[in-house]
Amino acid sequence: MFELVLASGWKNAGATVELGEPDIRLAFEKTTFLVECKRPFSANSVRSNIEDAAEQLEKSLGELGQADCFGIIAVSLNRVFSPGNRVCSAPEALGRATIDDALIALIDRHKREWKWNSSKVHPRTAAVMFHLAVPWDIAGERLIYLSTAKFIDTGKCEPGFTALRNNISGLYPPGEPTY
Repeated sequence: MFELVLASGWKNAGATVELGEPDIRLAFEKTTFLVECKRPFSANSVRSNIEDAAEQLEKSLGELGQADCFGIIAVSLNRVFSPGNRVCSAPEALGRATIDDALIALIDRHKREWKWNSSKVHPRTAAVMFHLAVPWDIAGERLIYLSTAKFIDTGKCEPGFTALRNNISGLYPPGEPTY
């Protein structure tokens, strides 16, 4: 489901998106990203999920016809943040800032254990994207999903990360995503 959520959000925002193998092919006018999606069950499995996605991207980016593509490892932190069915609540004006802060705090709390082995990351993998979407009760009246994303530069592909930063911000509401 995670790849469907990402793909539909990006498509609804105007990007060209294809589902398949790899999970998502995200295309802009001049740049294409191959996206491998992972949805770990716990904080303890985030690193291994990142490394599994890196291996999958290694194969995909090495295939014929993919020489101009970049890679993104996308990791959903929904189950890590809320192992049950927690619903968050706050006044509407605070919801976006609250979820952004929650994602950053979660990444900061686990950054040492989630540090991936950069030698296993393909040279054209531009970023690891951490994504968080949670059900949100606004003033006890309506339930929506608020989501946010943070893109972490792998340090392996400056042209890819620059292209990502230049293109992806148009697919998110103001203030998102963070880098």
